[in-house]
Amino acid sequence: MTRPVDIRRRIDAEVSTPALVWDLDALDGRLAAMRAFSERFGGRLYYSIKAAAVHCVLKRLAPGVDGFACSSPFEARLSRQVLGETGDVSITSPGLAPEQLAAINATCDHVSFNSLSQMRTLGPRLKGHVVQALRVNPGHSIVADFRTDPCRENSRLGVPMAMLAEAHASEPDAFAAIQGLHIHTATGAISFKGLAKTLSLMERAIPDLMRQAQWFNLGGGYVFDKVFRSDAFVSRIEKLGREFGLQFVIEPGSGMVQPAARIVTRVVDIFQGDTMPIAVLDTSVSHMPDVLTYQFQPPIHGAGIGGKHVYMLAGASCLAGDVFGTYGFKRPLEVGQTLSFEKAGAYTHGQANWFNGVSLPNLYSFSAEEDLTLERHFTFQDFARHCAAPGHA
Repeated sequence: MTRPVDIRRRIDAEVSTPALVWDLDALDGRLAAMRAFSERFGGRLYYSIKAAAVHCVLKRLAPGVDGFACSSPFEARLSRQVLGETGDVSITSPGLAPEQLAAINATCDHVSFNSLSQMRTLGPRLKGHVVQALRVNPGHSIVADFRTDPCRENSRLGVPMAMLAEAHASEPDAFAAIQGLHIHTATGAISFKGLAKTLSLMERAIPDLMRQAQWFNLGGGYVFDKVFRSDAFVSRIEKLGREFGLQFVIEPGSGMVQPAARIVTRVVDIFQGDTMPIAVLDTSVSHMPDVLTYQFQPPIHGAGIGGKHVYMLAGASCLAGDVFGTYGFKRPLEVGQTLSFEKAGAYTHGQANWFNGVSLPNLYSFSAEEDLTLERHFTFQDFARHCAAPGHA
């Protein structure tokens, strides 16, 4: 078995940077934890692939989940290719269009309509094997950051619950095909208090729809296995299941993959800034957009409190804000030195872009049973193809 120190040395010596390196053993651990939580209340477990739709990740997770949750027809098609005939493919998106229905019918088992207009216009055109559901916006905000709050005012994510209750009361036959309900109200939550209140609101507002539904997708946004005092919540879910006859589903995304990957980069230059030295890396915040969008500062292996050699770590693009943050190290950095941004599994590869032509991070994976493997090396040809350059189709 490869020891952690051995694999770190190999990564430092062998990977072509920038690189996104997946620890498949860590991924197995996250999957086991999420599976154990879902089994506490007899729930089904989907992986929300928008967090990381990397093929080696999907292949590793596929045998241990009940399905994949998708946000577009392309994600659904990729999911079906990985899952084959086994496992559910579920889709919800505010942007579903009529011309996408053929792909949805060919790949999906469940569609959660984002609006009543989607339900009315697209629902009748789905094939019989595709189960129809509704995404509900309960209107109860539990996320402090307006940018990531699905329940904020004028949210486009889900049918507002008051509107849904009124529509169902006035025209119940229009909802005859609805067999599922879907919510997603959290981001990085470690408490079920808000979700418990949300469920209480829904019980009172749409009890008939909850009785009609066969399953209820609680969405993601929770680090399910790390939530404190979850026993009361599990008991509540079990009670709701008995009262309404519901099968519950959870679909963790970032909670499944966040700690299972790292961005490996090399220092390409060091120079003195106004108040501190600046170390320029061969990666960019374009590879981890959450750094710029949400001021997320990813941890670095070997850096932290007490490091007396302090540097601003900056990316390789011309964007003035291409800065990862200020980090302290026990020893001075050197040009050519390898650094690893940890907890880079979620929303990294899927949102990475080619700004300034800085190469996308190469993809690697490793495990105790498998060697350090290059999954994909990105080249100029990939960049030229992205730029629609002739001769690079």
